Amino acid sequence: MENMEPICSRKVDELGRIVLPREVRSKLGWGTGDSVSLYYVDGDKLVLQLHERYPRQKFMFLGDVGSILAILLLVKKESSKISVIIGLLVGGQLMSTSSTMFANPQVTVARMFTDTVSGIRPIDGIIFITMQIIGALLAYAVYRLLFTNKIYGTEEK
Repeated sequence: MENMEPICSRKVDELGRIVLPREVRSKLGWGTGDSVSLYYVDGDKLVLQLHERYPRQKFMFLGDVGSILAILLLVKKESSKISVIIGLLVGGQLMSTSSTMFANPQVTVARMFTDTVSGIRPIDGIIFITMQIIGALLAYAVYRLLFTNKIYGTEEK
């Protein structure tokens, strides 16, 4: 490593952060929100390693299932508080995750084509949208399972 030329040189800011240039992140395939581990090598060198890329996205559809199922159930019960309950549910989801893409597929698509720090890789956007569709289908399946009369195949009122 002593004979290697550095790819870039960066200053450490007052909070101890180092910004990796976009070109380096792009070449490595690292995206916004990816987790990286730091390891010491030979006592004085650091190695950065990318974590598993999609651990949370595998279960992201569950948030969509909850939201859509809540909407379906509130509509079925003709609740006058639909907007308040869904607002609180989405607000809670926004506060518990760093991603706001679950809230609206249009946000996901817009972030796929944004060349800023809030942009995401198109493949990640496709995975998010796929999970949203799976979540919607699963929520509807659960709703139909709960509220379909098994003998006559009609919806209960």
